[in-house]
Amino acid sequence: MASEPTLIWRLEQRLGRGTLWLMATLLGVHVLFLLGRSMGGPDGAAMTLYNEHLALSAGALRRGELQTLATYGLLHDLDGYLHILFNCMVLYFFGPALERRWGTAAFLRYFAIAVVAGGVFQGGFDLMAGRENLTVGASAGLMALLAAFAWSNPNAQILLFFVIPVQARYLIPVTVGMDLLVWLTDGGVAFFAHLGGLAAAWVLLRGIPPRRHMAATARGTWVWLLKRLGLRKQRPFHVIDGGRKNDRDRSRWN
Repeated sequence: MASEPTLIWRLEQRLGRGTLWLMATLLGVHVLFLLGRSMGGPDGAAMTLYNEHLALSAGALRRGELQTLATYGLLHDLDGYLHILFNCMVLYFFGPALERRWGTAAFLRYFAIAVVAGGVFQGGFDLMAGRENLTVGASAGLMALLAAFAWSNPNAQILLFFVIPVQARYLIPVTVGMDLLVWLTDGGVAFFAHLGGLAAAWVLLRGIPPRRHMAATARGTWVWLLKRLGLRKQRPFHVIDGGRKNDRDRSRWN
């Protein structure tokens, strides 16, 4: 007699292995640092690791902590729950469709490259502007996922804030506009990290291919660009209505 599928197996089938474990990793790291702060205090080993060796900042880069260009994407605001909740929600709504389309390895590779690109953009801006704010959050990768979804499935209906129906083609202009407004008013959003994620998405999915591909059909160019990253079309998109919510934080997060 066949055994009943486990909960993890069911979740993997529903979300995709990469999406599920990426969400679990972000949540797990967040919980670990919450526990570490509660036990060790704001000056304990956990918070020293968080602030000096994992979070992105101009000071960390000047000290040679180049790993922070990637590790900042594993961290989230520890003073509230909306930051981690919102990022996991975006991943839940948009990750499965893209992972089914590309495959797990390519999906995770795309996400990681976008996070690093966001770190480079934000870190470079902070160094030039002399800003010492900490930057944490996975939204550079999430912005790249939004861009991939919008460019590949522009007519899909999305419920912005779970209420306002908009076509996916408008996701990026609306999101960038909202980010810019928040950044200009209180600086609480890592605007340049988001731009870095979008830049990575553009290069990986809509960059300029070699001349021989430019002379080919649009479909041929699109297929070539996907193959650059190992992305491949597997199944059609299954659209899940979702939304976006912003919150303010005293440190900059994305």
